[in-house]
Amino acid sequence: MGQAHPLDDARFPVVVPLLRAGHIAIDADARDSRVAGLLRSLVLRLLASSPPGSVRIRAIDAVDSGSTFGWFAGIESIMPTPVSDAEGLRAVLDEGEQWIAARTDAPGPTLLIVIASLPELTEGRDLARIAGLAHAGPAGRLHLIAAGWPPPPLTAETTQAPLPHATQIAIRNPHAWVGDPPGATFSGTGVTPARLNAPVYLDQDPPADLVRRVCAQLSGPWGTPPAQAGEPSRTAWLNYVAAGQRLDAVRREVIAVVAEHKAALKAARDDLSAIRAKLAHHQAYLTEIAREAGGRAFDLLPSWQETQTAAAVLTGAARPAAQPAGRRRGAAQEPATTWPQQGSRTATLPVSAPPVAPGVTSPAPPTGNLYLGSTAGNTGAIMGPFQNYPGAPNYNGPTGAQPIYRPPVSGIPARPQSPGQAPGYVPSHAKSPAQVSGGPVRPAAVSGVPAPVPTGATGTGTARPQSPQSPQRPNPYPEGSPMPSAWQRPA
Repeated sequence: MGQAHPLDDARFPVVVPLLRAGHIAIDADARDSRVAGLLRSLVLRLLASSPPGSVRIRAIDAVDSGSTFGWFAGIESIMPTPVSDAEGLRAVLDEGEQWIAARTDAPGPTLLIVIASLPELTEGRDLARIAGLAHAGPAGRLHLIAAGWPPPPLTAETTQAPLPHATQIAIRNPHAWVGDPPGATFSGTGVTPARLNAPVYLDQDPPADLVRRVCAQLSGPWGTPPAQAGEPSRTAWLNYVAAGQRLDAVRREVIAVVAEHKAALKAARDDLSAIRAKLAHHQAYLTEIAREAGGRAFDLLPSWQETQTAAAVLTGAARPAAQPAGRRRGAAQEPATTWPQQGSRTATLPVSAPPVAPGVTSPAPPTGNLYLGSTAGNTGAIMGPFQNYPGAPNYNGPTGAQPIYRPPVSGIPARPQSPGQAPGYVPSHAKSPAQVSGGPVRPAAVSGVPAPVPTGATGTGTARPQSPQSPQRPNPYPEGSPMPSAWQRPA
């Protein structure tokens, strides 16, 4: 009756039992062109595959006075003209009831009643008679193809149950669904009612010329008496039903896996949204704290190395891919010298490691540098990491740790140290341009005369020239004199 399409590129023919098995019910009538084409196709197949006279057909068609089977002409002994009113419907039902009453166990022809469309305002008792014929028909060699069943439930009398012993076909757009055949099920779980778990595209309308040729052959004289159609292969039918059950089981498993994956994806997206919201909150909080502390904002984005490591863990790889050229985040770097610049808080310059006093073992310096300067016009001093010296007093630092001052690079030698001073100590009154330990000596610009460059100076750091110290203004108010008010002070 059609082809099933479980996949776009997979299809197989749909077979349903009819003769000596049950009936076929369609939930739409011949007013649907697809149903009309299916009815003509079924009738043509039965006439062409059965010996002449072994199948007798009675048709009921209220659409345009029986136009559904207009092509089947000249075979009145097998298929008379369809009836289209309530009286004709009752006449066909009477013949069907007499057929069942006269049934015998001897071989004989089969009566097929085809309902293309019921007459308008069909009474409830006529619908009940159709259901009775369907219930007793298979045992009496009577079968039904009922389109438009179940009928519309307009009243309590017209409300009917599905046709017994019938394969129910539900018309959808553009496909149809085929229910369980009589005495079997397409369900892989065995739970009924069920249907073939694949959309079905019904057979198209047969060519009119083919219908006329078959009717012309049946209208001629029969050389042999009618014979009963052969019994179909029971084993082949059971194998077909088993294949439908396996198809249902596989499609149910696929649907369950897809539903599980969708649920997991939805849960992962929900978790990701919550995590992103938390990260945004924490980043805003840390950024605010860093701004209040005068530092830079924290970078919470993962580095390239972290991203590759996470991808390797998720994919089961042994190790992440090679990192592109460039310094990795978190790798060790040189210490930096920090000083204030115009328009920014700090700037950094790489410096070499400070010298260590002879015979003194120093621990690893902490990361970072310390800047000690004033805001009264001078530039202060640039200090490197703290260095521990045993027995040295505490000078504005941790116990035993003294700041190491860089030697001047302006060509002016540092003053000799006084007893008790830490090595490398430079008094505050001996201010000099930027001091970088181990860096190249760069003379300070004084009145346009460059300072001589000492020989043997080595290093990798850079020096930033600094302006000379501004002169201090004399105090117009000697110590002990009364302080004038704000409006009496000189400009």
